[in-house]
Amino acid sequence: MTKDNAQDPETPEEDRKPQEEIDAAIKEAMDEWDEARKAEDEEALADEEACIPVERRLEEIQEKMREQRDKEIEFIDALTEKFKEEGVEILPELNTDISADFVHIKILDMLKARMQLRKDLIEREQCQVLKPQEVKFYEESFTYKHSKFGLSSPLSPFCPRKTKEHTVLYRERLYFLGDQNERAAFLAEPSRYTIGCEPVPQDLVYRPTAVVLGLPASGKSALAEIISKQTGMVHLQPEQIIESFVGRESEFSARLRKKIQMLGDEVDDNTFIEML
Repeated sequence: MTKDNAQDPETPEEDRKPQEEIDAAIKEAMDEWDEARKAEDEEALADEEACIPVERRLEEIQEKMREQRDKEIEFIDALTEKFKEEGVEILPELNTDISADFVHIKILDMLKARMQLRKDLIEREQCQVLKPQEVKFYEESFTYKHSKFGLSSPLSPFCPRKTKEHTVLYRERLYFLGDQNERAAFLAEPSRYTIGCEPVPQDLVYRPTAVVLGLPASGKSALAEIISKQTGMVHLQPEQIIESFVGRESEFSARLRKKIQMLGDEVDDNTFIEML
């Protein structure tokens, strides 16, 4: 506002204010406006200082979450130790980044022994894994005896290979399993392989038949010798059988010599079966 437009020209002379009073009123109004603006700026600055940056706020939240996690881990560890003292089995911790559906499947698999196989909970407590060097002491004891399966495995009674490397003592009976997988299956469900299962007669000798095929000098004879020693199977070599018949004095041997040495023919399957 200037002196030229400070007062309305149409204002009567007697109602007009002195110029000094008008200037003073303008100055006072400007001072009030400046003070109000300054107060608003100070208030805005205070609000800005009061606001915590996003990064700092995020760090504070993360720190609180870490503290909460540490407290929960401490509580779980204490609870786990208490359960172990009471003899409660604790499943191993499952740390993974896979989907929740797969985690659910994994947990069900871990709980299989307690849920699906729960009928053998008590039976499993009756099982004791024996070391190979301990077996003979149990066999010599008057308390413990071989099971109704004898030296055969209840899971594979027809397997000709007998071993005492995976023996399990179950209800005062010794069970000789074929390998670690059979032992694990027996330990999980011992009643499945003992109750209602009839053994193979002990006087029945089962010797399976196997044929080892391969290229020349590939180790067929060496492998056959190993199988024969472990299973009791008879090791037969076609060449030796044919040579033994060729050297004999019989009508069959004469025909065989003529076929091989004179005609140069190979021994057919029917002839070889007749030799056996």
